[in-house]
Amino acid sequence: MRPRMIPLALGALLIASPALATEMVEHSGSIVATNPERDTVTIAEMGPWHGPGTRPIRREIRLAPDTKVALVERQDEPGGFKGQYVDRALKPADLRIGDFATVTEQPEAGKLVPAKIEVVRPGPTAS
Repeated sequence: MRPRMIPLALGALLIASPALATEMVEHSGSIVATNPERDTVTIAEMGPWHGPGTRPIRREIRLAPDTKVALVERQDEPGGFKGQYVDRALKPADLRIGDFATVTEQPEAGKLVPAKIEVVRPGPTAS
């Protein structure tokens, strides 16, 4: 690369970086801790496999006041199809250890903020 092309390449990278940071990010894993006083939930997410020593990564998520929380279940709904997925709103306090959660974070004011948490409960769902 020519020496005068380096500043152009660096400038293009700096301009593109904010655009790359505007994408939503998802984390999925089992809920291992909740702290309603701190508005946090901790999930154990299995990341890339690096061999037998690979362990889940703990991610503590601080919920925003407008974070949507939903329980996703299979149900037969009138007008729908048999076994379709439906969701219903949950309060953050209703999150349980052992729930499998997908947290979707979106960029806001230069940082990622959880927009929604979708939860699936193991076994038969008890409301």
